[in-house]
Amino acid sequence: MKILRGEKTKVIATLGPASSTPKIISEMILAGVDGFRLNFSHGDFKIFADYVKIIREQANRLKRNIAILGDLQGPKIRVGKIKSGAVQLKPDKVITIYDEEILGDENGFSTSYKNFSKEIEIGERILIDDGLLKLKAISKGKNSIKCKVIEGGLLKERKGVNIPDSILKTSALTEQDKKWIDFSIHNNLDFIALSFVRNEKDIFELKNYLKQKKASIPIIAKIELKQGVKNFESILKVADAIMVARGDLGVELGPEEVPPLQKFIIKRCIETRKLVITATQLLDSMINNPIPTRAEASDVANVVLDGTDAVLLTAETSIGKNPVRVIQTISRLIRRAEQIEFSHNVNYDYIETDEAHIQSIALASYQIAKDLKVKAIVPITYSGFTAIVLAKYFPTEPIIAVTNSLNIQKILKFYRGVESILLKDISDFEKVIELTINFFKTKKIIKKNDLLLFVGSLKTKQKSISNLIKVVSV
Repeated sequence: MKILRGEKTKVIATLGPASSTPKIISEMILAGVDGFRLNFSHGDFKIFADYVKIIREQANRLKRNIAILGDLQGPKIRVGKIKSGAVQLKPDKVITIYDEEILGDENGFSTSYKNFSKEIEIGERILIDDGLLKLKAISKGKNSIKCKVIEGGLLKERKGVNIPDSILKTSALTEQDKKWIDFSIHNNLDFIALSFVRNEKDIFELKNYLKQKKASIPIIAKIELKQGVKNFESILKVADAIMVARGDLGVELGPEEVPPLQKFIIKRCIETRKLVITATQLLDSMINNPIPTRAEASDVANVVLDGTDAVLLTAETSIGKNPVRVIQTISRLIRRAEQIEFSHNVNYDYIETDEAHIQSIALASYQIAKDLKVKAIVPITYSGFTAIVLAKYFPTEPIIAVTNSLNIQKILKFYRGVESILLKDISDFEKVIELTINFFKTKKIIKKNDLLLFVGSLKTKQKSISNLIKVVSV
């Protein structure tokens, strides 16, 4: 368990052509990966089915608990086909964007969104390829819109298009997304990330689709649109987790807005006990280079100090030259950053459904563990909630949860400072303590006279109830 060597922030790696073999995947797991992201924007069902099979085979072989996240493309707008694949756009040139598909050139192009011209207003910005190209709408036709090139450059087909000044009327789920959700259900993926979340209705749309399919998968809301930032609090209430998707967020709002937003989002997730993942360009230079820049090293450290549960690597591991080295590097950066003493100035939200007073039990456990310098905090949990609440107090001691659910074990995998073990029956508190201590001895996690703090329940059949703290000397 890597949390025992002082590495609590979790690492998620995106799979791709550079990291799809059993050898690379197993080496990434050994280097410190806690889970893998499947980016459904790139690849087909067979490719990702093969990825899932390899991940599970290697995780079982290495006896590691590895979670899998499926990332939906969502209603992403992309540049249509371009003659020769790319064309140069010069500043001040007027070009036309068409609703109907055409083969684009220096005079105009189409996009993947058929109502594009109808939902853009005169004067609004159109940003292409992560903001490298900038257009401004100047006039509208029946099924097209004329734009002036403000920032020119190379226009490439399939590049993303952002329209930060507009609120699109598209559904949160495309028909292709629904096929990928079905794939996620069939392959028992552990999380689904919903892209371009605008408001809580988008989350409910996905929840309702899962309900129709009689499935339950935690939903990660990706905050990457201006509307998503505006409606963040309502999204936070209904999503299971939040992803700070810094790529599109920086395009929509400007790069200067990303750091304060990142800090705010992470803080609110801590206060509401929600899982928070920080993504995009953490070690971007390592796509080609063997070491990160100093700025990237500082960025990773700051994310860790902000209190993120997990960091998500994208192109660094999917198409980079050395994905295993990327994992080794970010693991070192995390370990070093977590040695820095840092207190989080947060005001925890009251848990409205906390009939068992888990918030108070968790705070008391945190304080006792600190005072007694215990070896580990061991919540015995059906739902995982006790472990989650404990984790958001950032105890120095590792949290090693005991649960009877493989699904809960996978969900807990992305929470900072939390590992877990699986027992078939956790109804007998004293028996679980005995089995856990024996397991810890076998794995050389504890030695004689070490203290363990167990958090459990006297009402053993009632889920999410924790009302007992017991300190045990080995």
